[in-house]
Amino acid sequence: MADPRGGEYREVEIVVGSVWGGAGKWKTHAWVLPAPAGASRRFAVSWGGLVTPVVSVGGPADLRRDINELVKADEELRAKWAEGRRSFPFIRFQHATPDSSSASHQSMLPLKASMLLRLGEAGLAEQFWAAYVVGTENDSPRLDVDPYPLLATEWAYVLFDRAVCAHMRGDDRLALLSARSLVPVRERLRAELERRTPEYADQYLSFFAPLDTLVADQERRANERGREAGAAVRKLKTESVSSLVAELEEVAARQWGQPGGVDLGDDPRVRALVARGDEAVEPLLRALESDARLTRSVSFGRDFFPDRHLITVAETAYTALTRILKTNAFNAPAQYEIPSDSEGRRQFAARIRAYLGKYGRGTNEERWYSILEDDAAGTEAWTQAAANIVSANDYGGTPPPSAFNNAPAPAERAAKNLTLRGEPLRGKTSPTVSQLLARRMLELAGRKGEGPPYESLSAATNFALALLAWDGRAQLQAVRSFQNPVKSRYAAANVKNGDDRADLRGMLVDLYLKRFEVEDEEAFDEYAEWLGALTPAEAGENVVHLFTPMWRYARQPAVAAAAASMFGDANSPWLPLVERDDRQSFHRAELLATPMLGVQSFRERVLEGLADRTVVGTLRPRRTSDGDRYELTVENTYTAVLAGSNNSSSATFQVPAEDPRAAHTLESMSVRACDAYAARLVRLNGAPPFQVYWTEAERDRAVAEMVAFIRDHKGRFTTPFDDY
Repeated sequence: MADPRGGEYREVEIVVGSVWGGAGKWKTHAWVLPAPAGASRRFAVSWGGLVTPVVSVGGPADLRRDINELVKADEELRAKWAEGRRSFPFIRFQHATPDSSSASHQSMLPLKASMLLRLGEAGLAEQFWAAYVVGTENDSPRLDVDPYPLLATEWAYVLFDRAVCAHMRGDDRLALLSARSLVPVRERLRAELERRTPEYADQYLSFFAPLDTLVADQERRANERGREAGAAVRKLKTESVSSLVAELEEVAARQWGQPGGVDLGDDPRVRALVARGDEAVEPLLRALESDARLTRSVSFGRDFFPDRHLITVAETAYTALTRILKTNAFNAPAQYEIPSDSEGRRQFAARIRAYLGKYGRGTNEERWYSILEDDAAGTEAWTQAAANIVSANDYGGTPPPSAFNNAPAPAERAAKNLTLRGEPLRGKTSPTVSQLLARRMLELAGRKGEGPPYESLSAATNFALALLAWDGRAQLQAVRSFQNPVKSRYAAANVKNGDDRADLRGMLVDLYLKRFEVEDEEAFDEYAEWLGALTPAEAGENVVHLFTPMWRYARQPAVAAAAASMFGDANSPWLPLVERDDRQSFHRAELLATPMLGVQSFRERVLEGLADRTVVGTLRPRRTSDGDRYELTVENTYTAVLAGSNNSSSATFQVPAEDPRAAHTLESMSVRACDAYAARLVRLNGAPPFQVYWTEAERDRAVAEMVAFIRDHKGRFTTPFDDY
C-alpha cells in the first residue's frame, strides 16, 4: 500500500472511473504528497491505499473527526437495522469496491484500518475495526482469525479496478502503470494466500484472470504511440474497411444493465462496418481468427462482484459478422460467444467460411432460401432464415424470438405499406418459400423426444406463424391442421406440470393472434371457447399474454361474449379481479395497466375495485438517515400488488420531503383495496398521479381522479413503453 506518512490530510478533488463507463470528479479527503519543485501535478494517497493524481487541493481535513463520524453513522445504521428487522441479524456483505467508494473518507471499508495502522493511529484503527467486524461473524475465513485475505485482496482489487476503468476511458498511461504494478503483487499474494487459506486462494484471486491480457494490450498501445506509423494510423479516418477494422480497438460500448450485456453493435465503428456488407466479411473473419487486441468495452455479471470480462476485437468482429449475415447459427446451434483460444477462433472462422461456401456469398435473401431448402441445416439455422424472410424490418443482427409474432400479415402490410425482407424470393419455384416453410413446420412438429420438452413444437409453431405472415389466408387450412394437435396436447398435458402447460398455452395464443390477423373467422370462436373454459388456476402466471387477443379483438362477437361471461358474471371464477387470499389473482391484477381496460365488462370491475374502501394493510412509518419512509408488510394479494411482487415479504415507500400530499408528521395509516388498484393503474399513459403514502383525503381525491380518467378515456389504453 502507498505510504500516507508525510502527506497533509486535506480536502481534495480526484478523478474516479466506473465499470459502467466514463469518469468524474470526486471530492474526498486524502493525504496530499509534497510537490517537487517545478512539478505541474499534485498527487495524494487515497483511503484505498493508492497514489492518485489530484485535480485540486482544498483545506485541511480532520482525520479523527472523520473516523468518529464514520463509526457513529455505522452504529446508527446497525441500530436501525436491529429495530426494523429483529429476526434478521445484521450482515456486512463483502463486495467489489469501485473507485468512488475505495477513495472516499465516508465509506465503511476495511482498508481504513490498515491505513490508520500505517499512520501510527492504533487507537483509531482499533475503534474502526471493532465496528467493522460486526456482522462478519459467519465469514469464511473469519476476520477475527486472519484479516489478511480480505485486506490484501481488497487493496489489489482497488488497483485492478483503477486499471480497468482507466483502460475503458482511454487513460492508457494510468492503466498501464496500474496493471503492470499488479503483476508481481499477484504472485506474492497467491503465495501468501496458498500458505494461509489454500482452499480460498482461487476464489479470492479470480478477478486477476484478464490481467496479463490487459498488460499486453496496454504495452502494445504504448509501443504504437511511440512509432510514427502507429501515430499516423491513429489519426487516419477513412471509410476503408481496413481502417475501420483497425479502429475496433477503440470500440467503447457500455453494459446496459445487470444482469445485462454490452451491445457492441451500438458503436459507430461497428455500424460503419455492417453498412459495408459483404465487403467487410473477409476482413472481419481475419480479425475473428487472429486479432488479439482489446476494445475499450468491459462486461460483468454484477458490478458488485469483482470479475470483469475485457471484450476483444475478435468478439467485436464476430458481432459485426452476425449483423451482416443476419445469423449466428453457422451449420450448428446458435453461438453467442466465440472461443477464447486462438486455435478455437481459427476453427470457428473456418466454419463460417464453410457456411458461406455452402450457401453462397450472394445476397442474404439467397442464403436464407438455400438454408431453408437444406435438410441438414438444422432447427436454429432454419428458424433464423425464416424469421429474416418474414420480417418487415432489419433487426440489426440475428432476429429475436418475437420476429414471428411481429411479422406483419398481408392486410397489415397493405395498410402500412410494408415490405417483407424476403420479398425478392416470391419468384422461387420448386419449391416455393411457402412449401419450404410448410415442410419445416411439419418436420419439426413430428419430432419426438429431441431436446427440452416442446422445443421442436415451439419451432414448428414459429413456422406456422411465418406461413400466415408470408401467404395469409391461403395457408389457413395448413395452420389449422397444425394447431389442432397442439390443442390436443395441451388438453392431455400433465396439469401438475405448470411449465409444460404454460409453453403450450403460449403457442396457442400466438397461433390465435396470427389467425386473427388474417381474419380467420373460425379462430375467434375457437379462442373464445378455449379461453372461456380456462380457470385462473389453469391460466398460470402469464395472464397478460393470454388475454392479449381479447383486448385486441374485443369487438368480435364471440370474443366479446367470452369477456362478458368471464368478467360480467358474478359467479365467474375470474372474479373478483383481486382476491384477498388468492395469490394467483396477483397475476390478474397485472391486467389493470393494460389495454384490457378497453373491454367494457373488465373496466366495470376495475371501477368497482376503485370504489372498494376495505382496509387490507397498514403502512408503518420509519425515520432514517436518508429520509422518511413507510414500510408495508405483505400479508395478502392487495399488499402484494402494492409491493409489485408476489414473492415479497415487505415493501418500502420513500416519502419526499417536498411532497405536499403526504402527512406532515408520519404516522401509521390504513391501506385500502382501492389504493392497490390505483397504484397499479397509475402506470397508464395519462393516468393521474397516486401515492399510497399520501393522506387518506389526498388518496380519495386521487382515486376519484382515476375513476374520471378511466370513464372519460378515449381510444386505447397504453403504457409509456407501449408494451402491448
